[in-house]
Amino acid sequence: MDPLTLFLPHTSHSSHVRRLGTASLLKNVALIHLDIPYLLQPAQSILPPILLPLCSSNQDGLSEEEMDALPEECQYLTMEHVQEKDLETMKTHLETLCLLTTRGGEDGRRLLKEKGTYPVIRELHLQTEDEGVRGACERIVDVIMGDELVRGSQDKVEAANGARVVENRPTARSGGMITQTDAEEDEDEDNAIMPIF
Repeated sequence: MDPLTLFLPHTSHSSHVRRLGTASLLKNVALIHLDIPYLLQPAQSILPPILLPLCSSNQDGLSEEEMDALPEECQYLTMEHVQEKDLETMKTHLETLCLLTTRGGEDGRRLLKEKGTYPVIRELHLQTEDEGVRGACERIVDVIMGDELVRGSQDKVEAANGARVVENRPTARSGGMITQTDAEEDEDEDNAIMPIF
């Protein structure tokens, strides 16, 4: 048994000092541990104790599929469940999630997605008024969902008939890659300015 598991129940303890101390411990572990996917495996996962204080007892915004994806400890919470009220502790948990997503690589992001991190963060973002918490939520979503956004824009480019990638730079008018069809390419060659010297 990993000694870290002895501290995990303290994220929901009645003592503010224990909750903040445990949140800080988990953040430090996420910062220095070499194998982040190991920390997210079901037997010793640090994810449920991090997500539980961020969850609201009002889970009406979650679909049935999203609810089933959550760790068991975070599913179907009763009205007695109290979401973390201390902003410093909440931000520490969000920073820990950010470290897990960035340091965990593709496997870490995949495990966090599979365990329902995105819906919890989405609901927290909708319910909170604090700009620091909202900003941390947005950073986590950017990292977690970033792979899907990149893949989605690449799929759009590949799906365009006769299109080839000209430049890998996002623009406002195309919403992703700049593409040029073969017909536009021929027209550009006809209108090209030719040097006469």
